[in-house]
Amino acid sequence: MRPRGCRGALLPAALLVLLGAGPPPPPAPTPAPRALWVVRNTLASREETERAVSDCARIGCTLLFLQVSGRWDAWFPSGVFPAGQGGPANDDNLAHAIRLAHARGIRVHAWVNSLLAWSADDAPRDPRHVFHTHPEWFLTGVDGRSIVRLSRRELDARRLEGYFLEPSLAPVRTELRRLVLELATRYELDGIHLDYIRFPSAAWGFHPQIRERYRAEAGVDPRELYTRERELTAERGAQWLARARGAWLAWHRESISRLVRLIARDLETVRPGLELSAAVLANPASARDDFGQDWMAWLEEGTLDVAVPMVYRPSARGVLELLDRIGAGGDPPGRVFAGVSLQFLEPAEIPPIEGLMGRSGADGLAIFSYNLLRGDARALRLLEAR
Repeated sequence: MRPRGCRGALLPAALLVLLGAGPPPPPAPTPAPRALWVVRNTLASREETERAVSDCARIGCTLLFLQVSGRWDAWFPSGVFPAGQGGPANDDNLAHAIRLAHARGIRVHAWVNSLLAWSADDAPRDPRHVFHTHPEWFLTGVDGRSIVRLSRRELDARRLEGYFLEPSLAPVRTELRRLVLELATRYELDGIHLDYIRFPSAAWGFHPQIRERYRAEAGVDPRELYTRERELTAERGAQWLARARGAWLAWHRESISRLVRLIARDLETVRPGLELSAAVLANPASARDDFGQDWMAWLEEGTLDVAVPMVYRPSARGVLELLDRIGAGGDPPGRVFAGVSLQFLEPAEIPPIEGLMGRSGADGLAIFSYNLLRGDARALRLLEAR
């Protein structure tokens, strides 16, 4: 039954409309979803874990990319990877973080650095780390050198983030899949978030086993396509060389795509509905051709649920321009969160970006990273007020 007096209470509003005052203003639009990357050292203590989840809720994040493996190590009790240096001794702070986040309506994707296995000046202290146990699993360059033979100074000179593993090797794929399956089956996660799921550049991926495999399939040594450029051009022509290089690069990037598909299939088998997301390079064509990261295809085929292109630019205008270029060919074929970095932007610049990014087809925004917000009351306040 309608409460008495309700009808009369509606009359003033109706009269206002008749008198030309017009209807009330529409409600404010719902803010775009906001995600936050949380670097692994947050899991070192229960107190830091609780603080991170609380701050995430405070600034309106509904999705956490919580790093659980940074350098082929584990910041949770793992039977696959060795413990991370400086990680929690015995506490399972990952499980604690998931419980706290879910209680606040926040979803959690476990963030895994997929193929970047090490980056520090000194080698890992743990003798069980892959850097020590399987140096033969690491990438080989077009110059024939294994990446593990490079010093940190040489890595920097070549603009390499660190020591990458070879995705075409079955043992590498198996170990990474084992870690992902461990996470998916032991924790009430909402998704897995892959990072560094790519080559460091097209100059890498010439492992001796891979060269032999490709030579058996294609009849040419892929390394010679670059080291014998002049001779091959003279013998077979520039067009042949261009086609041969294109075929190699397509084969090369398929090793990354195959790994992503295997992980997606594993998740569908053990946890149907568990999402797969990935941090990806912002320029789709360059990501595909130069780094073997064909993330637009992964979205289109349904292998990837959410792509997070890292549109790391030093101004809101630069971020929006890059987002517009990503969406220039039409809406991306799946969900896309725009990844922005507080290394380049002020916190006050983020809400205006969120208000305008919908024109590019972006579905949400991801902020890198909580560690740059932690303890900054002003930054948290600016992000809270949106």
